Amino acid sequence: TSYITIIVRNDAVTNLDYVYASVGNCGDRVFQFTNLAVPPSDKTFGSNSFEWDFGDGTTKLITNDGPVLHTFPADGTYIVRLTLKDPLFCNENDYIEKTIRVAASFQPDFTADTACLGSPTHFTYTGTGGAQFVWDFGDGSPLVTTGGDATHTYLNAATYTVTVLVTDNNTCDVIKTKPFTKDILVSVLPTALFDYSPRIAQVNQIYTFTNLSSGGARYQWDFGDSKVISTNKRDTTIKYAFPATATYDVCLYTTNSVGCVSKYCEPISTEVNPLFDVPNAFTPNGDGINDKIYVRGFGIIKMTWRIYNRWGTVVYVSNSPLEGWDGKYNGKLQPQEVYHYTIEVEFSDKIKASKKGDITLLR
Repeated sequence: TSYITIIVRNDAVTNLDYVYASVGNCGDRVFQFTNLAVPPSDKTFGSNSFEWDFGDGTTKLITNDGPVLHTFPADGTYIVRLTLKDPLFCNENDYIEKTIRVAASFQPDFTADTACLGSPTHFTYTGTGGAQFVWDFGDGSPLVTTGGDATHTYLNAATYTVTVLVTDNNTCDVIKTKPFTKDILVSVLPTALFDYSPRIAQVNQIYTFTNLSSGGARYQWDFGDSKVISTNKRDTTIKYAFPATATYDVCLYTTNSVGCVSKYCEPISTEVNPLFDVPNAFTPNGDGINDKIYVRGFGIIKMTWRIYNRWGTVVYVSNSPLEGWDGKYNGKLQPQEVYHYTIEVEFSDKIKASKKGDITLLR
């Protein structure tokens, strides 16, 4: 039995927050920060109860007695953090962060992620200056007030006019509120779907996957064993051998032309009896039949395959059974003759094996 003593306290600082405003001459970048935190009734703040981090490499340890003045070194965006540093209070190290956009003049602007139907679209404010932001997403939804960025989910595919109304009283501009508008296209999601065979697990089976997606332009297969295959063609037939007996969560990610993604997954159970072999001949003549030679096997997780010509020169090296030799060395098709190989493999059950043999290149 093990014991630990936990002390529960009731002396938290409340209303940990601050306000700020530009002071002094316009464009001098001098800001006044006022701490709004309140101590419990029976305690007071000490000389170093709080730390201000102004996001420009400057920090100050202070109480909350009176406002704090800080001059920023240049126009830009700064994350200003107020942290409670006093161990007399149970919420020591709590903090509040705000983004301060320092600029003599402000100009609103924003970018948006790819907008996909039913998925959150993130809007990133990229303008200069700005303290308060009211977003109108153009679809009749309520206005949203933020400190900068915003996120919205559209329920219908269409083109929407998005407007952000930016207010900043800390600049030299006579007009303190400015709008910025941009059209956003919301795209329908593609449909991700696949079929595979065999549907019932068999020992040492090569599975065939058929892409049944619609509306896609790019496809990515994740076989749940760290292997990923990407293709731009829906009708590409994918053949795959899993490395070990297990159940794999196989997923197909379908992406349309504007970048919207849908996912479809199925669990697939496999049975693997580790083994391997190498064919003894191939015909790299460009007819699409037997043009490459591969290591064939099941359960291979590591492999080093070297092929040598009659003079002992290594003409091919492979570390994956998915890669095969096309009969070329340094870009040139090699002559018809017998080549020697060595191969070392490690299976998913950690057993290692090796083999030597010959391969005949036929032209």
